Amino acid sequence: MLREYLGKPSPCPDKGESDGAAAEPTDVTTVQVPAEPQGQPQPAAVAPVETKKYKGKSEHPGNKDKKGGPSQTGEESEVEIITESLTYESLRNLQKDLARRGREAYTAWLLRVWDLIGTGVQLDSSEAKNLGPLTQDTGVNQVFVGEPGPLSLWERLLLSVWERFVHRDRMQEHHHRMRWKTLEEGIQQLREVAVLEVLFGRGGQHDNDPDKVRCTGQMLWNLATLGPSQYATYIATIHPDNNRETVGSVANKLRNYESIISGPMQAQVSAVAKEFREEIREKMEEVTEKTEEVTEGGGDDEEE
Repeated sequence: MLREYLGKPSPCPDKGESDGAAAEPTDVTTVQVPAEPQGQPQPAAVAPVETKKYKGKSEHPGNKDKKGGPSQTGEESEVEIITESLTYESLRNLQKDLARRGREAYTAWLLRVWDLIGTGVQLDSSEAKNLGPLTQDTGVNQVFVGEPGPLSLWERLLLSVWERFVHRDRMQEHHHRMRWKTLEEGIQQLREVAVLEVLFGRGGQHDNDPDKVRCTGQMLWNLATLGPSQYATYIATIHPDNNRETVGSVANKLRNYESIISGPMQAQVSAVAKEFREEIREKMEEVTEKTEEVTEGGGDDEEE
């Protein structure tokens, strides 16, 4: 269930810490928010900017498990995490970018929000209220502002939509599958199905990331049957490999496949177009020559 995976704070990595203690915030600075013009709602008190530092070991994946070379020892590195508060103006701009557009499908809307911000925006309850409504659905908006924080905006939105629909069947009424013509349209449909898995799936191994959702055989079958034959043939060769294929990995494979077939195809189209232009040019030259011959012949008759 979705709620099992939301609302959990992301722990600061403790691997390689020299003293084993958790990171402590330092250098706290208070941010003053300018007063808004009269007649507009005033923002709640904005949390201070916190600069957190912790130490960890940096590893070198490129040298890991390599034979014949010196092994790299872990080096101490200092990582700085900066959390900045959202001003009233930035919240309003964010609302304009993320708001649901008219009758936009919920899955398409959620995917657009994910692609824009991921989990990079954290909101407490007061900031969620100042953000303003993201959809005309009051049920979603009420849950969005009612969740105690802090949560990422993405997590708030997932919880809101999940509590609004509760069951996948009700959500799928707003998710319309159509035949796709271009590869990006097909990938969009596949990722929208992944959003449904994030909301209602029980695997819990995707970290609420649609691109990490396991791609099942049924998902691949549906994708193939709704797309052009040139892609359907290739999709049939992709095997889930015991649930190791993710939506993101399948999308990458499809894009690589398209780049392979589009090169020769584009070259063939260019060759045909060039040949066609040459034929047109030759025909035009023939017409011009015949026109000149007719004109010259008419002039000779008049002189006689």
